[in-house]
Amino acid sequence: MKARRIQIVSTLTLILFAAAAAVGLLRYRCYAAEPETDSLDSGLILYLSFDAIDEISGQKLIIDESGLGNHGTLLSGKIGNALYCSAINKADGVRIKDNDTLDADAVTIAAWIKTEQIDGQWNRILDKGWKEGYNLCIGGDYKGETWYRSHSQLECAGAAVTSKMSVVDNQWHWVVGTYDGQTVKLYIDGKQDVERKSKKPIPMKPNDVDIMIGRLAVPEPVPYDHAFFDGMIDEVRLYNRVLSDAEIAELYQNQQED
Repeated sequence: MKARRIQIVSTLTLILFAAAAAVGLLRYRCYAAEPETDSLDSGLILYLSFDAIDEISGQKLIIDESGLGNHGTLLSGKIGNALYCSAINKADGVRIKDNDTLDADAVTIAAWIKTEQIDGQWNRILDKGWKEGYNLCIGGDYKGETWYRSHSQLECAGAAVTSKMSVVDNQWHWVVGTYDGQTVKLYIDGKQDVERKSKKPIPMKPNDVDIMIGRLAVPEPVPYDHAFFDGMIDEVRLYNRVLSDAEIAELYQNQQED
């Protein structure tokens, strides 16, 4: 009788163990089947496609599609599936009001641009203060050197790198800049073009400068009459992290297919 009870208990134990294992396996399978979060949305703090436009109190509002509400206000220029800027106007561009979500320890800035402007004035694509923040622009003149013209440049907390490839040819180019606090990189049309690493980390600092697209970001009311972009800017993305080579290549490919 005792041996039989032991056998029954052992059998019940095995049945319960098997049932528990089956439930665990089922839970694992259900969990594994859940879709993963798209990594290309992770860390996205600003996304202006220039396709989503609203109008409030007579001002055109460019909707931020990152979900953080960093909408842009059209100061001047034209919107039509892209931002059209004219340097002659010295007024065109988009402003995104400063807030804490736009300060970052690392950044990725991406934008499609089309321009033939070569005037040596460091014309801005996206700017939030190059000395402490970040700035993506077209190169200009420096100490008599004109080589920087027609090339893109990324400046973060004073650390800078200039592309080898020219992007001023009246053709669409996808320009991406990344900074992790020590290394600046530029990508042109989905491929890494140049990289520069500082001897020691140079951290970006939070600032109260509004982001400007198509023009210089400076605290008002300081007047300025230079660094205006001339041409078209589209699909502006800003991340608070560094995208990997694979992610940049994937994002480029996705936009080619759209």
